[in-house]
Amino acid sequence: MRILLNVQFLEGRDSWTWKPDGCKFTVAAVRDFIQSNSDDIENGWKFWNKWVPPKVNLFTWRADMGRIPVKDQLAKRGVMVDCLNCCRCGEGIESVDHLLCGCWMSKAIWCEVLAWVKLPVNVEFETPINALEFVEGMKGSSLWKQVINLIFQATMWHIWKTRNDKVFSSRQVSDNLVLDEIKSDAFLW
Repeated sequence: MRILLNVQFLEGRDSWTWKPDGCKFTVAAVRDFIQSNSDDIENGWKFWNKWVPPKVNLFTWRADMGRIPVKDQLAKRGVMVDCLNCCRCGEGIESVDHLLCGCWMSKAIWCEVLAWVKLPVNVEFETPINALEFVEGMKGSSLWKQVINLIFQATMWHIWKTRNDKVFSSRQVSDNLVLDEIKSDAFLW
């Protein structure tokens, strides 16, 4: 009640306002405010692609920050993990970078994707953001770069989904099927 004593009601229709500039609340205003006031997430927004579903853009952004629930991250958060080895290859510690770029099974998928889009197949990415920076650094139109960015994000998304299929459904998905799903989503998105 004490808090409500200081509240003043105005005549007219209710609306949301955004305090930083006093204008109508929009998601774009929040995004712009966050971008202008935070160095930590600037790279994540830099690679946002309007053709990619928001959940995939968000996944890529979180992967860049190392914030997807892979085994090493779960262990850091105190979750009991029986083994830290990669569930796909069984050889390295399952980190974001290893799962999406360093695992030999993921590298095989990347090689196929690079061949499909006619880029050098001998390129290896250390981190997810390296893959997206590779696209930005290439010669070509912004439209072409946006398409390749979409394909690279689809690749990361489907590597993640393949990992989850194995962990949660004990289902091993072939690289050919993963590649077909990447191509399918790339055309649909």
